[in-house]
Amino acid sequence: MSERTAVYRLYDAADVLLYIGVAKNFGLRWAQHASAKPWWPEVQRQTVNWYPDRPAAEAAEKEAIRAESPRHNVIHTPRQYPPRRVAVGLEITRSHSAR
Repeated sequence: MSERTAVYRLYDAADVLLYIGVAKNFGLRWAQHASAKPWWPEVQRQTVNWYPDRPAAEAAEKEAIRAESPRHNVIHTPRQYPPRRVAVGLEITRSHSAR
């Protein structure tokens, strides 16, 4: 059985898009953000769009993040991140983060 799933957008007081996310229970998800994200106090407004199931919502979320570039999303963003340093034995190599 598929469950309706929401794509939500969080905005600051100047209506700058801060974050786009997906959740079945966005109230619970917002509580998780509130306890873990340093940017949460900036949130002043949110919008919610419902989709018939999680795959549809995840596809919409991915497209929205790429098109709208929210300030605090990391996954699905078009931004380029510098290579991360990874220790391998005693050597330090550089690798590209796969986000």
